[in-house]
Amino acid sequence: MPATINILTTTPQTTTPTITWSNPADIVYGTPLSNVQLDASASVPGTFAYIPSAGTVLNVGSQLLNVLFIPTDTADYTIASKTVTIKVNAHDSNLYPGNLYPYIASLGNSYLWHHHH
Repeated sequence: MPATINILTTTPQTTTPTITWSNPADIVYGTPLSNVQLDASASVPGTFAYIPSAGTVLNVGSQLLNVLFIPTDTADYTIASKTVTIKVNAHDSNLYPGNLYPYIASLGNSYLWHHHH
């Protein structure tokens, strides 16, 4: 009996890399985007392109940040993308009204008191 030869043919498979990127912490309006927010990582080597890019000042509110990842090995891996949300606050909620407001209020009261009595 002739021997049976099994020929395994494989079609090229590309894998989509895994991008790890969490929603960044809130920022205050006027803070330009930097690598603090644009800190995605991927499961394989490659290049990240952020939209909007570092240095952009976002408007107040919830804004979308997008990343496009171009793997170094494009034969085995596809381009991947991910979107996260960042919240841009109008002012620093750590300072107002918590820390400075009582101080400003007490200044205001003493100022009024001295000028009206």
